[in-house]
This record gives sequence, C-alpha cells and structure tokens, in this order.
Amino acid sequence: MSKESNGLGREYDFTVQPSVLIQGAMDVETRYLIDRLESPQKIVLGSWTFHAGFLGRYSEPVIISKTYQGMVNAAAASSLALSYFSPKAVINQGISGGHDPSFRRGEIVLGEKVIPMGAMMWEYAPEGAGVRPEEFELLPIEVYEDTESKRISL
Repeated sequence: MSKESNGLGREYDFTVQPSVLIQGAMDVETRYLIDRLESPQKIVLGSWTFHAGFLGRYSEPVIISKTYQGMVNAAAASSLALSYFSPKAVINQGISGGHDPSFRRGEIVLGEKVIPMGAMMWEYAPEGAGVRPEEFELLPIEVYEDTESKRISL
C-alpha cells in the first residue's frame, strides 16, 4: 500500500498522485534524504526497497530509491519504480563523481546530452591508448511497444 498522510489532513497515494523519484546507487547518496522524509513509508517490490514520503519546506511528495551500482541494477530499480509509482520526474544523483576530481559532494552537474555507453561500439585499442569518442558507433536500439505489439527502432 502506498497511501500516506502528508500532514495536511489528507491521504496521498504515491502510485497515482504526482511525485518525484530520486535515485542514488549508494547509501551515501540516499541516506541523507531518507532520514529527512516526513511520514516515511518503506515499500518493497521484489528485491528493491523504496522510501516514500514528503521532503522539504513544502512537503513535496518523493520516492527515494537506492539502485545499487551498475547499469543493470539502475535499470531494474528504475523500471520497477516507473511502473509502480508513475512519477512525474526522475532525478538520478551521484553519477559523475568518479569522472572529474574537481566535482565535490553536493554539487549539481547538468549534462548537455546522454550517451548510451551500453549501446556503443568502437575499435579495439591497446591498454593505455585511451578512447576516441568521435569514433564511437551507436548500435541499433529496438524498443517493443507492449500496447500494440509493434517494434520501434531508435
């Protein structure tokens, strides 16, 4: 059950009413927010735990998800949350710290584009040679739309 009171005298159903999904791979990325939830509720879906509640000055409805590390874990946690809660927005955090040593905890970095590294192909290069992103080739991605059983190529 995902109904919870927001302290304003009404029940809130996180599965149908607007909310924001906030995700992080590790405890250090999610614990601070989870500890500050008003009217916290723990929801377990399979092997994944989600924390729903209200956050901030305006008691905004949020769902917080620890995805664990790796693209497969992030995809699994995201898929479960998107299908169960139907959030209006998703915020992924903690995905850049290992890429630039000048980034500090708490800084916000907005990307200009997304590159699906799990769907890229490039020529072999010996260890230490580096990579040349201009030579990456995007693999074809096919998505199956469940409602009409048709295939969409991206």
